[in-house]
Formats: sequence, C-alpha cells, structure tokens
Amino acid sequence: MISAQLYITEASSYEQVEFFDFEGIELVQAKQDIRDISKVFTEFSKTFTVPASKKNNQIFKHFYNANIAGEGYFDIRKRVNAQLHLNYNLFKKGRIQLMSANMKGNKPYSYSLTFFGDTVKLAETLGDKTLDTLSPLENIKIAYTSSNVVNLMNDAADVTIGSTTIDDGLLFPLITSTEKLVYDSVDNTKDYNLYPHGNQKGLDYRDVKPALRIHTIIKAIEEEYSNISFSEDFFTLGTETKQYGFNTYTLFKNPAYAELFMWLNREKGQITADLPQTQITSFSTPSGSNHSGMKESTPGYIPAPNSTKYQEIQDGANDDVQFYIDARITAPSASVIYNFILKKDGQEYIRYDDLEGDSHPLNMMAYDSPGGPGGDLPNGRYTYHIETASSGTFNFGFKLKKNIPADVSLFGFFGATRVVSYTGTITVDSSFEFSTTTLMPNKTKIIDFLAGLFKMFNLTVTEGDSGQMKVIPLDTFYRQGSKREITRYIDTTESTVESALPFSEVEFKYEGLETIIADQHEQIAGKSWATELWPDSTTDGSNLLNIGKKYEIEVPFEHQKYERLWNRDDHTNIANKTSIQWGYSVDNNQNSIVGKPLLFYPIRQSGLNSIEVVTGATSSTLTSYYVPSNSVALTPTYISLQSDTDPTPNINFFAELNEYTGLTFPQTLFESYYKNYIINVFDPRRRLYKMNAVLPEQKIREIALNDTIVIFGTEYTINKMTTDLLSGKTSFELLNKTQFELLDKTKEELFIDNKKDLSYNVSFDGLTVDDTVITADLSQSITE
Repeated sequence: MISAQLYITEASSYEQVEFFDFEGIELVQAKQDIRDISKVFTEFSKTFTVPASKKNNQIFKHFYNANIAGEGYFDIRKRVNAQLHLNYNLFKKGRIQLMSANMKGNKPYSYSLTFFGDTVKLAETLGDKTLDTLSPLENIKIAYTSSNVVNLMNDAADVTIGSTTIDDGLLFPLITSTEKLVYDSVDNTKDYNLYPHGNQKGLDYRDVKPALRIHTIIKAIEEEYSNISFSEDFFTLGTETKQYGFNTYTLFKNPAYAELFMWLNREKGQITADLPQTQITSFSTPSGSNHSGMKESTPGYIPAPNSTKYQEIQDGANDDVQFYIDARITAPSASVIYNFILKKDGQEYIRYDDLEGDSHPLNMMAYDSPGGPGGDLPNGRYTYHIETASSGTFNFGFKLKKNIPADVSLFGFFGATRVVSYTGTITVDSSFEFSTTTLMPNKTKIIDFLAGLFKMFNLTVTEGDSGQMKVIPLDTFYRQGSKREITRYIDTTESTVESALPFSEVEFKYEGLETIIADQHEQIAGKSWATELWPDSTTDGSNLLNIGKKYEIEVPFEHQKYERLWNRDDHTNIANKTSIQWGYSVDNNQNSIVGKPLLFYPIRQSGLNSIEVVTGATSSTLTSYYVPSNSVALTPTYISLQSDTDPTPNINFFAELNEYTGLTFPQTLFESYYKNYIINVFDPRRRLYKMNAVLPEQKIREIALNDTIVIFGTEYTINKMTTDLLSGKTSFELLNKTQFELLDKTKEELFIDNKKDLSYNVSFDGLTVDDTVITADLSQSITE
C-alpha cells in the first residue's frame, strides 16, 4: 500500500496538504522525448485537486475570496516550494502551482494544483532578464586606452566573479566589424595592412572588441542568483596533469567548454561608449588689448576667464561687433585621442571628434589658414571641454578677437580689432573604463543563453548534490544509469508497438549565419556553413525518408567562418600562408552587423607573423595575438587527457574544412554529442513500446530515467513514464535498445550515483499543462 503526502515548505515550515481519498497524483517523467529531441524535459504532475478543507484554506489563504488583500492573500502568479513524500519518506523536491479554486453551490469545494520538478526554478528565477543585467559582470572593468587594448590583444587578463578568479578570462581577438584586413609585406600604401611597415597603416585598435570566457558568465549567474548553482561536471575549468613521454602537461578536463569565449559585440562598428567629459577651469591671466573689459572682471563684453571660468560675449546694442575664439591644444602625447567641445550657455555649440596629439581645432581667426574666419560668435557664455579615454595633462592656448567700429567723428567710421591671449590646463587623472555589461548583448535573455549551450552540447539537467543542478551531456547521463528488471510487474494483457521515427530528417544549425564569409560559403557550397543534416542522401546509399517532417535544432548564436590571411593575397605559393586568422563581422554589403552572440575559441599565436596595431599617431608591433577559431586548436589533433593525438574538438555541427589548415576536423558537435542518439532514432529496428505496470513503492523510488528497463530479457530505454503515486500504476513509453546500443558496453558497465532520486529536467520551448501531453521549456516553461 502506497500513501502520498504533499508538503508546502515555504519559510522553513512544513504544512501538509490534505488529499481527497479518491484522487491520486499522476507524475509524468521524461528526459528527452523522441518526438521532440531538442528539448530536455522537467518532471511534472498532471493537474490534481485537493479538498477546500479548513487546513487547505489556510495554506492557500482562501484564494477563492478576492476581498482578502495585503499580506493575507495567496499570489497565484508564483509557485511555492514543496515536497512529495511516499509513505512519509521524501520522494521529490519541487514547486507547486495553484491553478484554480473550484466552487460548488457558491462554496469552495477544491483547489487544483500542479507539481513541477525542482529545476523549474531556473527559468522561474531568470525570467526575461538579459545578460547585461548580471551585476557581477559590472565589476569587470576595461580601461579603454590604446595601451591596454594592445596589452589584451597580446595577453589575456584574469577576471574575478565574487570569490572566484578566472584565469585568462578577458582578451581582445582579431575580429573586426569595420574594415577588411590584409597582409602585404611589399605594398606599404594599403590601409589595414597588418604587415608591420611602421607607417600607421595597420589595424586601428578601436576596431577590435573584447571577449569574455563563457565560464565567467556561468559564474556570474550563480553569483547573481543564490538559488541557482551548477555542478562542475560539464561547466568546469578543472584541470589535471598528464605526462606524455618526458613532458608533463596541465590540461582542462573539458576543453570544449573551458576554452570557449563570447565576443562582446553589442553595437555595430567601433565601441561607442560615452567618454567622460571635463570642463577646463584653470586659466592664466589674459594679456594683450584692454578694450571695454576684455581683461577685467567688471561687467562688460568679455570677463576674464581666470575669475569667471567662462567667456561671456555681449555686443550690446551695436550689431556690428564681432567676436572670434582661437584654440590650440597640446596633448599629453602624440598617440592620445580626444574630443574638444565648445559649449554656449551650457549647450554643445561646436564639437571636434577624434583629435590626435597636438591640434588646432578652433581656428575662427584663420591665423593658420587662408581666407576669412567664417562666422562670428553670437551672444552667450562659452565654456571649453575635453572628452578622452586617456590620462594626462592637456595644455591650451586661447585667443579672443573682437572687431568693433571705431567712431572718429572727424574722419568717419573705422574698424578696430582687439585681441587677448591666455592659456589653460587640465589634468585627466584616470583612464576611461567601461564594464563588460555595457558591451554584453542586451537583447539576449540569460535563459536563452543557457538553452543555447544546452543545445550545442546536448546537455541535460538532473538533481545534483546539495540542491545543485547537475549538468551533463545526454550520452553521459544514459551511461550513468542502471539495469532494472521489472518483468514481474508488467501487465501483459495489453500493449502497443509504434514506429519510433516521427520525422524524416534532422537539421543542426546556428541561427546566426549572416556574416559575409559564412554567407559566401553557402553561395559557393550550396549549404549553410557548419550545418549538419541527418540522414543526408548518402548516409545509407538511399534517398531521404519520405515520412514525417524535417526537424530543426537551431542554436541561438552567431557562427562565423574565419579567414586565414596570405601574404599579398597570393595563394599560389604555400610560403605565403601567414599565422593570422581573423573574423569579419559585416554583411554582404560590408556593413557592420551585430548578429547573434558569437562564441569562438581564441588561439594565441606567438613568435610567428607579427602584426601592426595603430594606436593614434604611433603604432605597436605585436608578436603575440589571439586569432578566432571554431576549433580548440589549429591542428587536426591536440594534447588531451585521453591522448596526445586526440581529434581536435570544434563547434561546427558538420565536419567542414578547417579555415586555418584546409583539413577536415571530424570531431564536431554532432559527432561528439548527438550522433549516438540520432543513429538510434533513425535505426529502422527501433520501436516505441507502450506498456503498463503496477510498481511497488521501492521500484518507484529506484527507477531513474537513465536506467535500462529489462522485460522478458529485452532491454529498453525510458522515453516517458507516468505514475499514479497512490496505486503505483505506471504507463511506460519504452524504446528497444538497438544493436548499436547493445554493443556499447560502457552503457552497461558504468554505474554512478544510484542513490539519486528521479531526475529533474528542463526543456527549451514552452510550458503547457493539460491531461495529455505536457512539456516544459527552458525559455518559458519555468518562467512566471
């Protein structure tokens, strides 16, 4: 005999919900439904009712009575913590949602409830919040100066989230969204020529943007939301040492994740962060003419700048009076870039942007150029301002010119000119900094970012230790299951066998394939970049299946095709290959684009082809820099914990020719994380079996969704199971194991952590609750 108990566990208190004697709770559990393979599901109950008893009315605070307000009402918009017990022993932790109060004879009769697995809190907590709202990322500051950008192009910097330091978490890769890069050792007249000719024709440091290690974002989510914690099974920067020959290496346990970065490309083109603006208020005593208060502080035409901090221009009743200002600037160095602003009555009047080194922006008196001064200045109070990302002292030389008519009655009217000169100075104490949140994609929801990672690596979530969410690839999840013999509990009177092939083909692709080189690939190859289609027309030598529809698994990230540069763009001689690979974030018209968030692997090239970076009026030569890559290494094999010649992982779905080597890198996302499952899905011997059983309490507790179910000697995996927790009646959807699976001995031999409860899972599309099919979506299902 099984009895079920439901406890509301808010605020560390346990309140038991009373049940009807005649109604049970049906718990639906599925990890990955063969009908919808891009989703990973959370367990839930079908909606059930409990009586509107005195105790339940207290728990749900008489929800039926809308007149209860203040702290005394039950907020139906929120789910509450709950526990399911079997025979008074904990079975599941999760969340309860009150669906409705049901009335009979105008009196409360029952409450309708739905139970969700504990990982539903992920999307409940994150809701529609976007990546740029993660406050821990606000503390990662980047000094936006030419020297700091060059340093981060050369060598990554550590970053800190809470108490966690992430080594080499921030860098600037060779990805631009403005100009096309070239490499020409002969022609030194080309712009954006990376060859270090030393003539300021190389890459403008303002055309590159920073990138952040993906693990930094994961840790920021955990730091921001105390109820979210991921295990380090997959989301890890853990390392181990390994010796091959005489060499010892320190290697990432999971390099495919650990080495992954996101490019911070929030806006088109160069970074347009607002620079700090400072007013010049320190002036010398004016020298020169002394006409009508041009030097005095008394009311008049132009009060002295050193006493009033501004120039006040007034022509009185005489419209013939003209005023002009000349300004020369001596910058802290020739490489400093800044803006100079003249304001009138506190409002911007004239602006000069992107000045470099010493300049003469305000030349209204035309001292250094032919022709007249243009127009004179209208009445107003004028102030001077500097915007810059650099620190240092700026010195100014100002001249004020005043043209007035001279009234000489005997000889008529003559023009008279008065000029005063003075200097100014300002010291900018610190360099301009911006936080990574100002560059983080602000339209990407946190939940969509996580869903993208789940789809890339075919991840699933189960209950981990101490409330953690255990994130692991689906193949790993199934390998950790156990065998469960349940023949004696099966109802053999009736069962159904159906086809397990609900679609004709599966397409794996990225949403963002807009950049010029990726788009050109599709035009030339006739298929989109890095996209896998299974089965294709050559998979088994036959045509595509003609049943069902095509199923798409689409990852919400940008995926660029990169370009390796050749010297002088001459591909006829292999000696012209350079060590430089770059990304170009523009469309076919070479207009800058933002696109989806771009994930990539930065590879540090050192001691090979040097590049020139323009830093204002000067340039720097870099012998080390980071090139973007879709593979963990630029070689077909790399040194891993498994082998010193392990196939190099890459984040393409299809095994494309590697942009750097021109060779095929077969260890794709499809090959590493999807192939086993998809091959079984399309195996013509695969069947979906629907069977019923009556399970005792112990079996209900034991069976996990990654277990192998054995019935009359045949092995099955669980597609879905629905259990009445009072009677033990269970409806199974089972998939027979194929020969491919049975030959994979690791799935039978590995047994890990069998003490866990049944898995809590998340899915990616939308949450619906009814009496038939219920799915939970990572982006919406677990949100309020």
